[in-house]
Amino acid sequence: MSKKTSFLDEPLPDNGKRHLRIIITDSNDDNEFLTVPVDTLRSRFQDKSCLIQPNEHNFIKEQSFVNYKYARVLNFATVFNGLQKGILIKKEDISTELLKRIQNGAKVSKQLDIKFQEWFNLF
Repeated sequence: MSKKTSFLDEPLPDNGKRHLRIIITDSNDDNEFLTVPVDTLRSRFQDKSCLIQPNEHNFIKEQSFVNYKYARVLNFATVFNGLQKGILIKKEDISTELLKRIQNGAKVSKQLDIKFQEWFNLF
């Protein structure tokens, strides 16, 4: 598993909806990655640090945004086991160009928790 890997998260408990989640860093010494989710753009108040247009990824059908507010660190075993058990669903890797845009958006987003800035050196 490497940066550019994308997969669908576990279903949300309230509605069963899954979000696309993307690994945006290399792994650290603990074999963990920084991941970010993608949500459909519905409001002018949502973070526009990185917008994704329909069909920039085969899963994205409407204008979307990277929701840095819900960035998470996941370890390799969690993702690997989730994919093996069908809890997570593997999707097509994102392009190098889109990865760079997401990483650049992380650097300027006011929604990304400051504790995740240490991951920038793993871009």
